[in-house]
Amino acid sequence: MNGSLAETSVLDAGDYDPIDHLNLLFSHPSAVSSISRVSKTLQSRQNALSTDISALETAQAYGSDSSLERMQSAQAELAQLFRKIETVRSRAIETEQNITSMTADIKRLDGTKKNLTLSMTALKRLQMLTTAYEQLRGLAKTRQYRECAGLLQAVLQLMKHFNSYRSIEQIATLSRGVSELQRELLEQVCEDFEMAFTKSEVGARRGTLVEACLVMDALGDSAKARLMTWYVNTELREYRQVFRGNDEAGSLDNIGRRYAWFKRMMKTHDDEHAMIFPPHWRANETLAAAFCDGTRDDFKGILERSMRRTDGNKIDVNLLLSCLQETLDFEQSLEKRFATSSRASIDTLSSMEEKTHSFHGLISVAFEPYLSLWVESQDRQLAAMIPKYRSQPLIPDDEEFSPQAVITSAIELFHFYKLTLSQCAKLSTSERLLDLSKTLAKYLDEYAQQVLLRVLQSGGPQSPTIQDVVLVLNTADFWHTNTNQLEESIKKRIDNDLVPKVDLSSQSDAFLGVASASVLALVRTVEVECESVWREMRNTNWSTMESVVDQSSYVGELVKNVDGKAAEVLEVITKPQYARAFCDNLVEHLATGYINSIVQCRPISEVGAEQMLLDKYVLTKAFEKLLMHHASLSGQDAPPSSFVRRVQQCMNRLDPLLKTLQVRPSPPEGLVQAYLIHIADRSDTNFKKMLELKGVRKLDQAHLIELFGIHRDSTSNDKLTASSPLLTPLMTSSGMGGGGGGSGMMNPATAGLSLTGSSGGPRFEAGSLGEKLLSAARDISQSSVAGAGPSGMEKATINENLRNFGKFFKRDIGAGISIAVAATAFQRTTRPSVEIGARKMHSKVVIVGSGPAAHTAAIYLARAELKPVLYEGFMANGIAAGGQLTTTTDVENFPGFPDGIMGGELMESMKKQSERFGTEIVTDTVASVDFSSRPFKYTTEFNPDETHTADAIIIATGASARRLHLPGEDKYWSNGVSACAVCDGAVPIFRNKPLYVIGGGDSAAEEATFLTKYASHVTVLVRRDVLRASNIMASRLLKHPKVTVLFNSGATEIKGGEDGLMSHLVIKNNKTGKEETVEANGLFYAIGHDPATTLVKGQLDMDEDGYIKTVPGTTTTNVEGVFAAGDVQDKRYRQAITSAGTGCMAALEAEKFIADQE
Repeated sequence: MNGSLAETSVLDAGDYDPIDHLNLLFSHPSAVSSISRVSKTLQSRQNALSTDISALETAQAYGSDSSLERMQSAQAELAQLFRKIETVRSRAIETEQNITSMTADIKRLDGTKKNLTLSMTALKRLQMLTTAYEQLRGLAKTRQYRECAGLLQAVLQLMKHFNSYRSIEQIATLSRGVSELQRELLEQVCEDFEMAFTKSEVGARRGTLVEACLVMDALGDSAKARLMTWYVNTELREYRQVFRGNDEAGSLDNIGRRYAWFKRMMKTHDDEHAMIFPPHWRANETLAAAFCDGTRDDFKGILERSMRRTDGNKIDVNLLLSCLQETLDFEQSLEKRFATSSRASIDTLSSMEEKTHSFHGLISVAFEPYLSLWVESQDRQLAAMIPKYRSQPLIPDDEEFSPQAVITSAIELFHFYKLTLSQCAKLSTSERLLDLSKTLAKYLDEYAQQVLLRVLQSGGPQSPTIQDVVLVLNTADFWHTNTNQLEESIKKRIDNDLVPKVDLSSQSDAFLGVASASVLALVRTVEVECESVWREMRNTNWSTMESVVDQSSYVGELVKNVDGKAAEVLEVITKPQYARAFCDNLVEHLATGYINSIVQCRPISEVGAEQMLLDKYVLTKAFEKLLMHHASLSGQDAPPSSFVRRVQQCMNRLDPLLKTLQVRPSPPEGLVQAYLIHIADRSDTNFKKMLELKGVRKLDQAHLIELFGIHRDSTSNDKLTASSPLLTPLMTSSGMGGGGGGSGMMNPATAGLSLTGSSGGPRFEAGSLGEKLLSAARDISQSSVAGAGPSGMEKATINENLRNFGKFFKRDIGAGISIAVAATAFQRTTRPSVEIGARKMHSKVVIVGSGPAAHTAAIYLARAELKPVLYEGFMANGIAAGGQLTTTTDVENFPGFPDGIMGGELMESMKKQSERFGTEIVTDTVASVDFSSRPFKYTTEFNPDETHTADAIIIATGASARRLHLPGEDKYWSNGVSACAVCDGAVPIFRNKPLYVIGGGDSAAEEATFLTKYASHVTVLVRRDVLRASNIMASRLLKHPKVTVLFNSGATEIKGGEDGLMSHLVIKNNKTGKEETVEANGLFYAIGHDPATTLVKGQLDMDEDGYIKTVPGTTTTNVEGVFAAGDVQDKRYRQAITSAGTGCMAALEAEKFIADQE
């Protein structure tokens, strides 16, 4: 242990650890006894160290090289440095004072120099002013005006410099002298002009007067205005005396003399006075403007006095128009005369400023308030024409009827309208033209109601002839088209601020309503032929029939009558659209008539019902061939498939009723179940009526009704309707009686004129509305015969119904082709003068499609003068013209619209731009194409018998997103439901809201990821237990913090709130079947698209998904001269802007192709 204590190096070690050292010293319990000795040893060691430290401190403090001495030395040096700094500061202050003093002296010297310069300049200017003033006085006295003009400008310029010195008496005196000299010069020049004109010495003193004008220029605008006012008054003094408003010379009859006087006066001015005045004064223009102002005021006074006359001799309308026309010609001559080359340019600001007067309307504005008299005269003239048109024959007696003929009065009225509009547009393009358009609109309504509609039911016992109805149909068609043309013509001529007020759309709709009523009148002619057949059917004993045969006896007669009369009607209908509308409505009415007759055949046995079902099948096959009677289908083997489907749809309405009647009442459960399956309503009354129709005894009905109630209220029948519309005839008294007709036409006595527009009212029935129109026309005719015309309220009501009728058929095109074909297809033809389908057509380029790709291609091709024809289709692929964008609300990612734009509005703008450059747009669907040889051949649905040709064809038919057709999908489409996240995801209704995506592929993953930028959370519903997306896309989707993926899940229903937007989604677990309603403000389908390539299938190469293959980087297909653009060949991007880009590519490539061929 002693040895260990001796090892002091342990204590001096840098990593000394006292614990280790103690363990070393006391490594054994016996060593504890040496603690006191160890403690002393350590204390000694400490004392020794303390002594050493004290010695070192003393040496450091008081040694020759001690820190204290160094600190004292540093303090001395710092003190010396501070003294030097103080010295420098004091010298800097002294220098600053010296510089300030020197600067002040320099400033004083500079100010003195400036004042001296100003004084010298002022003295020099004063000298020049006084000299010039004296010279000017001398020159003024000798009338040396040219020198005066230049010197006067100098004096006035110099005088401006002394405006601030007028407090000095001498300067003030000089200023007063200059002003007095100016006044003397002004008076002197005016005196010279007056003397020259009074003494007729203008020619002799012309030089002096020209120089005097220079002086007036120098004197300023007020002096120049005084001289010009004097000159104008002098020149027009005679005019004002001769043509005073209250004299005969000043009357409207002598308006020509006024303008003749002005022309003579202007000739004198040009010959004798024009050279006096400087050109920039525009003396002739000022003179003409003053003449116009005075003449306008005269005319206003004359017209006002004429209107206040009490003797009945007010303004003659013809005189008013004659005067106005002469005035307009006069204004135009002035405008032409003073529209100099410099003023004619509007490219520079200076040229615009030079134009001091506009003579257009300067005088004629006085006539504007009184043009209402002319409009009233046109009103009276039209009011007299309508009764004349009602009484005269539809076509002249010496003119034979033709299927294309239009009522003669319509042609006459149209020419009258065109002439009247043209005349009014020349007279006024403001309020009066608007008043005239309203007058014309009023009498279009009168013509539709009192002339056309009256013909359809003329008050006598005889119905109108087929020829008369066809004439009305052609005329309504004629006016429906030309009313739109009249509206456009007025809008082009009327003032821009009044354009929105011009609207003839209601009149156009009214004529469309007349056309629709005409079609129904033609249908009625066929139904009249069938009344005896329906009577035969009702007289048949259907309750005792023991077996069925191929067809009943009445069927052959019905087919014969319908076929013969329909052929007679279709022979005189020219347009395929109306032929199709006639056949559609005829089948609809015949089906309704068949149902009504069935109702009146009670009781009907099961065998009888089976026979009726067979009869229905025979009638269906016969009705499918009705359209073949039209000339447009001559040579074809089969009717259009769409018409066949339409016929089957109408006739199949009978199936539920007849199939239910076929079921025997025993066992009773079978009949009840048959009713619930086929009729599918909850009405006890309807079920009881069905039993009565079957002839079930009343004793047996109670048990069946009780059984019906039990089955009806079971959970399996919770989707039954309250009352089936199929059984409506059962609820009418005529339906269960024996004397009613079977045609399905409404009783005119009960057909009101009101239309139910609320959602709570009965369903709108087009047929019944047509009957209301015909009944109203009959009432008009009868009242006219009685001597009393319809009241204003009746006219307004009928016109409103006509418009609603036209709007209904123009809008309701989703249920198949009916009268809507006649309305929409013909209405949308952009060139009414060219009847597509009435001739074969060859085009350089044909575009099939109506979306951004199609219209972009059309714009480029039209501007290249290739006159493209664009077939936009009629409900092609179930979408209206314009493509998928028409089903979209706000479009926010199309360049050029910072505030966004509605999808339909964007497509309408594209369409207008296409039309502007000359594209011919046809509202018809291309039905077939033949790319086997050039020129390529194609046909259309409305005109399948016409084969057209084209040198090149661009296919831009697009693609449609697949949909699940969930309950609520149609209601909330574009209001929460979409098929394009990129298109609609940024719309405000989706921002910070929970959104759902349906799909499991790459598209679904991409769209869900995109939506995370805007949604609060995105949920993806995948119907399987795995994603079909690529690994990287699936991984990215599953890891995203704002995305939840629900496997084995789908949606079953879409719900919304009162604001019309989607708010909830019902989702279902496909494994457990559990359903859950979750909050969801948006649902996006990502389940793929279907390209519209059926038209070209088998002729163009396509990929496995049906998209057209194109050469990469181009729109060229495997057929030379055929190009594909837009979504029909783009399966990746499918955006409006990319479609437009490929449309441009297709147009440029088609243009090059045609150029190479030529």
